[in-house]
Amino acid sequence: MLCLRCWHWWPSDSRYCGVCQLSLNARRCGDGHPNPLWGPHLTCCTCNKPLLCQGVPALPMRWLPKGGAILGLVWLGYHAVRHADVLLDAVWRGAVWLLVGTLHAIPTGVWQGIVNLISVWIALYLFSIFLPKDLGGPVRQFLIGSVRTAVRLVANLFRILATSAFALVKACVRSRERVPMKARRDRGKARERNETTDGHS
Repeated sequence: MLCLRCWHWWPSDSRYCGVCQLSLNARRCGDGHPNPLWGPHLTCCTCNKPLLCQGVPALPMRWLPKGGAILGLVWLGYHAVRHADVLLDAVWRGAVWLLVGTLHAIPTGVWQGIVNLISVWIALYLFSIFLPKDLGGPVRQFLIGSVRTAVRLVANLFRILATSAFALVKACVRSRERVPMKARRDRGKARERNETTDGHS
């Protein structure tokens, strides 16, 4: 507990300030019953005895980290709102750069095949609208199911690529960290030779 009058620290279960001789966060009667710190009442709310000890505001220690976290969030939110245009512009440029880079990485033949498949799908879907319900309904369900399957395949492909890239980066980092025992011994021998040569010179 931090007494806000003398600014001294006390244990969290303290009821009185050892410097101010006042009750922390409460006014107390002769029996020690806590009463509201602010108010016009002069007697205890529990036993109706006179309030002998005045109170002083105190700050619990557990509020300090919460208050610091709240202030930090408020500060970050203020700067985020203040520079929102810059942040949004950076996010937009990054998204566009990533999209353009991904599109340029796909060959032209693949793009042409995708466009042809989309054209055939749209033509079949429009044609199924003019068919009877008994025939057009299953066709539309088949087309919608094919789109869902394609989306799942693309998502799984991206997941596999991301996992493979992460595993490759991890393997490269591990290979750089690993040094063969022979190379370590050679380095140790070379270091000993250099030390011996320096000692003789």
